Amino acid sequence: MLNFQIHSSNRISQVLRLFFVFILVVGIFLRFNGLDKRVYWLDEVATSFRIAGFTIAEVDQQLYDGKVVDINALQKYQKPNPERSWGDTINSLVVDDAQHPPLYFVMVRFWAEFVGSSPAVIRILSVLISLLIFPCFYWLCIELFNSAVFGWIAIALTSVSLLHLTYAQEAREYSLWIVTILFSSAALLRSIRLKTKLSFGIYGTSIIVGLYTFPLTGIVLLGHGIYLAIIEKFRLTKSLIYFLISASTALLAYIPWIWIILTNTSRVKSTTSWMFVERPLQDLIYFWLVNITHVFVHHSRFRIVFLIIFLTSLYFMYSKVSKHIWLFVLTLTLPTLIIFTLADLVSKSSFSFFPRYLWPFLLGTQIALTCVIGYMITSESNKNWLKKTGMAILIITLIIGFTGSTAKLIQDSKDDQLKLVADTVNKSDSSLLINFISNEENISIGDIGDIFSLSYLIQNKAKLFLFKQPNTPKIPNQFKDIFVFYHIHRYDKANDKEPDLSGIIKQGYQVQPIVLKEGDKTILWKLKLADKQAFNTENYSNP
Repeated sequence: MLNFQIHSSNRISQVLRLFFVFILVVGIFLRFNGLDKRVYWLDEVATSFRIAGFTIAEVDQQLYDGKVVDINALQKYQKPNPERSWGDTINSLVVDDAQHPPLYFVMVRFWAEFVGSSPAVIRILSVLISLLIFPCFYWLCIELFNSAVFGWIAIALTSVSLLHLTYAQEAREYSLWIVTILFSSAALLRSIRLKTKLSFGIYGTSIIVGLYTFPLTGIVLLGHGIYLAIIEKFRLTKSLIYFLISASTALLAYIPWIWIILTNTSRVKSTTSWMFVERPLQDLIYFWLVNITHVFVHHSRFRIVFLIIFLTSLYFMYSKVSKHIWLFVLTLTLPTLIIFTLADLVSKSSFSFFPRYLWPFLLGTQIALTCVIGYMITSESNKNWLKKTGMAILIITLIIGFTGSTAKLIQDSKDDQLKLVADTVNKSDSSLLINFISNEENISIGDIGDIFSLSYLIQNKAKLFLFKQPNTPKIPNQFKDIFVFYHIHRYDKANDKEPDLSGIIKQGYQVQPIVLKEGDKTILWKLKLADKQAFNTENYSNP
């Protein structure tokens, strides 16, 4: 399919093959490493709510009742519960997060019941799913470039990518979505090559799986349709007819969940309201420049270099390779870029700021760099510097990715703010941790997620005191140390208010903030009855 000749396109030297296998093994090791070190953050807590089959409203009603409870009481809402069926899992998703289709959550519920529900075990499912990215990417490169070398380059770049590692270790559906994007893209190219009903049937099935994994698969389908229409010169050929049938079938199969989303529009708007925060235009431009290189580099000092490489690769693809290749990359990347940029400009949203929504675009940038490196390495040019340059770009990219990934694993085990909260509370052998929320109708995961994250970090000897404002129940004073934890996630700064501690102060308590980390917002306070000797918080401060 390439306009240029690829030397030994279907063969790869033994040394190079061993090198790629080594990088793959390193990537697999990184994915399984440190799964129990990172804080189980609020989105993952939401996944466990789905596993347990509880809605956030039910958690709010049952827990925030002004009573002292054990830390492990929160685990009832984080693991399979005999009181809750598979139907409750689907219902909790419909009620709380209808914008997230059910496939992954059904899979993770099954996994939790038969394997385990601890954070590390739940994350293992995502890791195992992420391993499917490697064969899918290899297959896509074989279909697109007809060369094993390109497939191995894509695998190597994926193996040590910090962004791939991050989502591979997260108890959310994004690893599965990446798999469906790659699989459906490879299946489309195969279908175009074979022109059979069966091949297009496989493609259509992969789109159904993708839609029931993440709704933005619709953008991938749009890009595929544009690609096929252009290469078929907008003629109603056999391939285009089969594609339209497959796409229509997939969309029809998705109608039940579309109906669920439409009938829960108000809740969807409420739970996604954090996305609709106006950002300055310069921030939008900056983040798209970051997104272009996000899958390769993690540090700003390297971004400009990789931005130049990426723009060069686009020019190279347009001028050197078959139209079928550069058009495929553009139709995979541009729909996401255009749709989200317009959405962010017109509706004042922030889609462009979150990589998890941009995977079609990110994978397209990865394919583009794979194309450039693969061309250099397989070039028959007498200029040996071309191959050396290709290998240099590949090795430098892999080194940057590896250092970023290992640094992340080390950092995850250290200075997360919630870990510092837990360390502070765990120093006491008799502690009460107070947490409260507002008495609003639409409580979200951003209001209660962090207290559940802490439940995995705080020792069982601590107790919780949970209630809803505006009323503040009488605080039990039989504990040696009493802390107040308050941290809600509001991207809208107007609604990100300081906690109202007046009800606590009226009960005769002094409230003193605890500095967990210099420069961070205060989220933890220590209480002391005003008529007792002033207390020293030195032992509760972290450097």
